[in-house]
Amino acid sequence: MSLLQYGVVRFPETGLNDAGHVAFAARFGELDDVTVQQASILRAAQLPPAGTSGATEFADSRSAYDDLPQDLKSLRQQKDYVACHSLYHSRKTASPEALPGLKPEDHFMSRHCLVQKHEASGRMNLYMASHVHHIGGLETEESRVLVERLYGLACKGKYVVSIPWDREGDLVVWDNTCVMYRSTGGGLGLRESLLEVCY
Repeated sequence: MSLLQYGVVRFPETGLNDAGHVAFAARFGELDDVTVQQASILRAAQLPPAGTSGATEFADSRSAYDDLPQDLKSLRQQKDYVACHSLYHSRKTASPEALPGLKPEDHFMSRHCLVQKHEASGRMNLYMASHVHHIGGLETEESRVLVERLYGLACKGKYVVSIPWDREGDLVVWDNTCVMYRSTGGGLGLRESLLEVCY
């Protein structure tokens, strides 16, 4: 299956409306709009004028792990680090002026092994994203340096594919457990329909 191999699949000009989008997502399994599940489906429901809608970038963290320097690839065997994830952290990092009093450490953080096996493909995976606030058990500076180094390596251009939003009905499915994503450019008037699915 293409999703298993590449982590992200694009379906151009599907012609789906909101109901069709939901029905398509339900084919993968139980829908969930509260917790982060295995896959997400994003559709361009309505686009702004041509050339202003931007794109979404996707990075395969399994491929990034494959190419890690040996000292980093052995993290699981040596330390089995646990990364502490916080949506508040990524939002404050993106817009510090808008959230000056927010302290991510005062809120719940989910914890996941930094290096883990991606069960569906059998490949080892660097399980991280911009949500990673710190690595448990490390001093603040040591944690920051490690997170920045790993994130920088995982976001190198050779692991990233950029999918433009230039046609209404375009739909993208990606695996949340091995793919990082972010929007780039545009966004003026773009209405997107995002569904989390579990299968």
